[in-house]
Amino acid sequence: YPNIQAGINAAADGDTVLVGPGVYSGAGNRDLDFGGRSMSLISSGGAESTFIDCSDAGRGFYLHSGEPTEALIQGFTVEHASSPQGGGLRVEDGAGVTVRWCVFRDNTTTYGGGGVSCWYAGDVVLEDVTFFHNRGGSGGAAYALHTDFLTVDRCQFVDNRGTYTGGL
Repeated sequence: YPNIQAGINAAADGDTVLVGPGVYSGAGNRDLDFGGRSMSLISSGGAESTFIDCSDAGRGFYLHSGEPTEALIQGFTVEHASSPQGGGLRVEDGAGVTVRWCVFRDNTTTYGGGGVSCWYAGDVVLEDVTFFHNRGGSGGAAYALHTDFLTVDRCQFVDNRGTYTGGL
């Protein structure tokens, strides 16, 4: 597929989209939207070799269509994302997700969650995620409000800054 979003669009519930190592930027490689599917987006090379570079032109991921917690994002570095809320990842409107072995770095937001923002979200799981050098209003690294259940397990918060909190 020509970009990550095209691979996601071709997937059905239960499918896995495997992304090879590289730097992914430009249209179709930011503001990635699962469209309500319970699917897995996995990097074959891990976060140390697979980058979603938003070039300060949008979010990394936007999940807002009722995705279940079984939806999976695994093994990416999301960087240089910028949006009013949820620079690297925005989860809202009852959507859920599991994020594993990812890095959110150098992302910014005006309000909440330079790295991740959960706003009226379903169940969100963050496992082995590193938040580095993100900036935001409420929660430089991550922000959650009115989320059904948030699990944060084995995550690292390094040099994040916010008006109210730097971490979570």
